[in-house]
Amino acid sequence: MSLGSFGSIVFEVSSSAVRTFDNLSRELSAKFVEHDVLNSKPVLQHVGTALTTISFTMYFNAFNGVNPEKELAALEAILNTGTEQPLFIGSKNFGKFVLEKISESRKVVGGKGELLTAEAAVTLKEYYAPIVKTAKKTQSKKTVKKQTEAEYVDLWRYKK
Repeated sequence: MSLGSFGSIVFEVSSSAVRTFDNLSRELSAKFVEHDVLNSKPVLQHVGTALTTISFTMYFNAFNGVNPEKELAALEAILNTGTEQPLFIGSKNFGKFVLEKISESRKVVGGKGELLTAEAAVTLKEYYAPIVKTAKKTQSKKTVKKQTEAEYVDLWRYKK
């Protein structure tokens, strides 16, 4: 059963693999600018919202059908590329995020040095790409001025 996904990483609980997360937190905040006022307290001006930050801890256990070493490597690859990924938790689409930070804990290592269990605390930051509209070409002032002068001459001729 799929619990959600972050790009190609699917959070799931099935008979073949358990790849879950815990302690999901989402941080929303506003941005303000402080303006100094002579002989008075500063005045705050709201200038928008900050980018959303989401953090959670992922658990990888070799006894639950996942390879902790490969899972950590997959997270590191996403971090190193810096590409935005869609984040779904359940059926909710949280939007696109980049992987900003990974804090990994290698919990249990087997007798041959193989990683058996690991945790990765990840921090995601909202990826926002504003839609840029291109302006239509306008006539330059020089062209407009020439047209105006030509029209003026034509009007002057017809007035005589």
